[in-house]
Amino acid sequence: MAQKRNTRQIILSEAFNLCYESPKSIFSLSELAERVGISKTAIFRHFKNKDALLFEMGSLIADGLAEIMRKGDYFREAETHLTENYERFSDLINSLVKFFQGNKGYLGFALNTRTFMPSPGQSLLKGLMERGVYISPEFLANKTPQRFFRVFFCGESLIYFLSRRDCLTQAGISEIDSEEEFIKEITDLLWKGIARGKPQLDSKRIAELDKLCEVSFKNKPEDTRFFTAFAETFQENGFDGLTVERISDKLNLAKSSLYAFFENKEEFVQKMLVEEFSMIMKVIVEKTMYAETLEELAYVLLRCEKNYLEKRHFVLMIHYWATQKGLNTYRFKDDQIGYNDRFEYLKKKSIQMPELFNYQSFVGWESSLVGALKFFFDMTPLKELERIIDYAQELYKLIINGIENQN
Repeated sequence: MAQKRNTRQIILSEAFNLCYESPKSIFSLSELAERVGISKTAIFRHFKNKDALLFEMGSLIADGLAEIMRKGDYFREAETHLTENYERFSDLINSLVKFFQGNKGYLGFALNTRTFMPSPGQSLLKGLMERGVYISPEFLANKTPQRFFRVFFCGESLIYFLSRRDCLTQAGISEIDSEEEFIKEITDLLWKGIARGKPQLDSKRIAELDKLCEVSFKNKPEDTRFFTAFAETFQENGFDGLTVERISDKLNLAKSSLYAFFENKEEFVQKMLVEEFSMIMKVIVEKTMYAETLEELAYVLLRCEKNYLEKRHFVLMIHYWATQKGLNTYRFKDDQIGYNDRFEYLKKKSIQMPELFNYQSFVGWESSLVGALKFFFDMTPLKELERIIDYAQELYKLIINGIENQN
């Protein structure tokens, strides 16, 4: 029995190690078995299936988060107990950073599953309460959408900056702030925002930018027709019904003709996602040319990506499917997306980046906020919230002013 428990722990440990080493794609059971030194079928002696393994991994992270919340007692009073007290907020960010830095694979798991909870659809608050975290009736009674956006903004931003820091560390970049400086910069960014008291955009300018950020696909390039067929097949048949035969039917091609372009379905998915991300980047570059200030840049990035994903919402679902299948959808050269050169025009406009950012990371941060939120809406009962609230506007207010001025 002791040997069985030990093997179970080794499986979990190596699963988290794989999440750390390859944060952009979820591991396969074959990879995991090789790392542990057992057969793939041996894993099933300890976990019923891969979902059961992921469930256990999520439970471990939720247990750790609950311990942090119990010690800090962050939810004893109404929400203002935390969001009106910089010291308390700083203490929470400090604890979360140290938690993820001390458990490297936890962050990679969060990136791939977009959840810390062990059960799909389970709310974070419910999961914490089940683990002994006291949450006051006053806090629970505050069910405003703004509270949800604040929590999401802080959580997703923290994941983004921690993952970026890990990437820089693994790449051997030496010019990285100390952990203490890093925590201070993140805390100030989330608390105060990027504007730090500067005036927001007026309604007239917002209306102008909204018009400029409209996205049209009337003239899609010819090489996106494969992805369109893939996406339509996915929408109509779901994950399990996504077959090469059905994709071929959409294209009015024989199955053998499709294989003339791609060796297998995995290569097909990978190629199509790269093409789609390239198209997203072209839209972002085109629209951000209209921005004249940092505040306008922040707004344009949020608005144009929201508009894009609302018309091509299946992109996020397919990307999630690909990562769950273990496909690395980021295997492309920089020049295909244009990250190296396409933001040079922002430097010419003298748009100054705040601490923590260069142009690429600023775009990446806002893109991760919009993409993760859109995906969350599509996957949860909170879909209705998307219909009644302009989430790009809510994110913009938080990015500009931070959570300090959102009560």
